[in-house]
Amino acid sequence: MARIAVRLKGALAGRFPGGRTTVEVEAGERVGRLVELLDLPRSSYIFVVNGAAVGPAHPMRDGDRVDVYPPMAGGCESRRGTGRPRIAQPHAWRRA
Repeated sequence: MARIAVRLKGALAGRFPGGRTTVEVEAGERVGRLVELLDLPRSSYIFVVNGAAVGPAHPMRDGDRVDVYPPMAGGCESRRGTGRPRIAQPHAWRRA
């Protein structure tokens, strides 16, 4: 068995106190299996194991630290009617 420390990020963090939990899995189990084990909504997630982004087929080992990031959306606000992004003016970059 492998003991895995899991941190849930973003909107998932409220599922466990402090967004953290520990799970035990068979050594070599795929990191994508955490979605099912933690009862997370079916979606695309970003998995980071020991500081490196990995795919859902990455095998887990005892002592791994896994961060799970939910899908996010966003972007920059565009100038009304121009379709171009709004960029801060250089004077706004100066220290007060």
